[in-house]
Amino acid sequence: MVSLFHQLPEEVVWLLQIPLCYGTLLIFLRTLGASGIFLFNGLAIVLANLQVLKAVSLSPFDNPIALGTVAFSTTFLGTDILSEYFDKKTAQKAVLAGFLGLLFSTILMTLTIGMKPPVEKTSSSWFIENHFHLEAIFKPAPTLFFSGMIAYWISQWFDIILFSKMKRKFSGRFLWLRNNVSTALSALIDNTIFSLLAWVVLANKPLSWHTVVFSYILGTYGIRLFLAIIDTPFIYFAQFCIPRTKKPL
Repeated sequence: MVSLFHQLPEEVVWLLQIPLCYGTLLIFLRTLGASGIFLFNGLAIVLANLQVLKAVSLSPFDNPIALGTVAFSTTFLGTDILSEYFDKKTAQKAVLAGFLGLLFSTILMTLTIGMKPPVEKTSSSWFIENHFHLEAIFKPAPTLFFSGMIAYWISQWFDIILFSKMKRKFSGRFLWLRNNVSTALSALIDNTIFSLLAWVVLANKPLSWHTVVFSYILGTYGIRLFLAIIDTPFIYFAQFCIPRTKKPL
């Protein structure tokens, strides 16, 4: 399967993530109700933080970009669905589920790689090699972890609050507008907070402002705007995926 994907253009493989992530979110919603989105958020945050370790070259960009944007952006669709068809408090719980999922996985894998591999037997070479592979993937970078979680928390709460206020202002109308505006602005907040903390405030060697603004804050923002538009049909279709017992009165 991997060999097959290697034969396809990178852009095609990247685009396949969109129906996979958004479709899976709706499947979770259909089978588990709001709890399904809690579960999805936890998985998506963890997997996005693993994907970000891999960079790919896409034709619209001059430099390679890190993965993880699609999975991470899907969590904003999840909270918008909960805000629209359930309530604001339920959406806020989903944000907490994502936060706790990443925190738990980080602590557990830190304890895992914190144990030394066996070295007394030559037959253990396979385990030793795997230890260093796991360490390369799961060894936390405190600066990036802290920056990511602060940015995630603030931007998600902003998204929920803005979406809910717009819902009241428009009396539940213009879902497409509320979804796109709240997601677009919260994505910009997320990119800005993370980039400033990770590459300027907490960095051992701060990057230039030009690099931070144009490469990190605005560099992937176009992708997030694209994803905000793409997820519009999914938030409308979500109403048909809510189990009858889970629909709000």
